[in-house]
Amino acid sequence: MTSASFQIESSTPLSCFEVTAFRLSELPNLHEYLPLEPGAARTDGQGRRHLHFSPGRWLTLCSSAAAAPPELPASVAVVDASGKWHRLRLTGADAERVLRFQLAVDHIFAGRACAATRAFDCPAVIERDSAGFCVWTHASYSEHLRGALADAHRNLQHTIPTETM
Repeated sequence: MTSASFQIESSTPLSCFEVTAFRLSELPNLHEYLPLEPGAARTDGQGRRHLHFSPGRWLTLCSSAAAAPPELPASVAVVDASGKWHRLRLTGADAERVLRFQLAVDHIFAGRACAATRAFDCPAVIERDSAGFCVWTHASYSEHLRGALADAHRNLQHTIPTETM
């Protein structure tokens, strides 16, 4: 979908991993591998993007299919979730307003770069950056979520007074 005020780009990472640490207090050096602050996002030296979306949970996105998860302590579970997650990149002046149809954006991203939530009945990990939002959802929800976001944008266009358009 393209429009000057709202764009949705769709892609699937070449590989990704779900990382779970069950007892963070027993992993004092985990910060060397993953961001530990709630809602933090960080790219490491190998180009892997780590999203700390929930307590003890990360989504690690790899730009290369050959990228392996970081070397983590044995007590951390790493599951190859390649093909499970799909990205919808939302940009343009209306991107945040479209998400506001479903989400309290200011509250969700207060002091956070990413968060786990539900958007238009779809599980999602949403990352905010200066250009917009990356909405990660399960591949099976991607088409529905993309359509719901496009519908929300159409509805938004009908609610804007004509003098501001």
